[in-house]
Amino acid sequence: MRKELALQSTHPQEMQKEVKEQAVRRKRQLGFTLIEMLAVVTILAIVSGIGFVMVNSQIERARANTDVANLRTISDAVNRYIMDNGTNNISTNLSGNVQSGANAGNALIGTYLGAAPRDPWNSTNAYSITVTPGTPNKITITSPHTYTSQPNIPGLGGSSATTGLIYNGGTLTLVLNY
Repeated sequence: MRKELALQSTHPQEMQKEVKEQAVRRKRQLGFTLIEMLAVVTILAIVSGIGFVMVNSQIERARANTDVANLRTISDAVNRYIMDNGTNNISTNLSGNVQSGANAGNALIGTYLGAAPRDPWNSTNAYSITVTPGTPNKITITSPHTYTSQPNIPGLGGSSATTGLIYNGGTLTLVLNY
């Protein structure tokens, strides 16, 4: 009805006033309400929170898989060392930390491993090898990382396992018998 009045009215001041009122009404209708904005922000926060949790769990899984791959790489180097040199003196030549640099006393570095594998969590700790002489010789390769819970890795044995990849009390080891 107001539009009709505005059209019927010939007075320019009344027409200007009506046009201004319509413009103000349109401006109010074009914006978002506070409730709508809060709903959008809440939805975005929930979606980003879920995404962050998913990405973070994938990163941890990738680090655990890299840790296992490093243990297996060292195991392959030990196998090649034993094929070349036999099991004599493996206790003195292989025991200790697997690390590169001036204090690398391990026989694997350089010949059987180009460089020592790095801890996926970027700690300064090194993978270690322990040789227990006997029949058979027991070689234990230990990860430098301490896990807070058992990682989800296929083929992972519990603390009762005697060989292979073993999780025991936060430590991941690979046990070989020669």
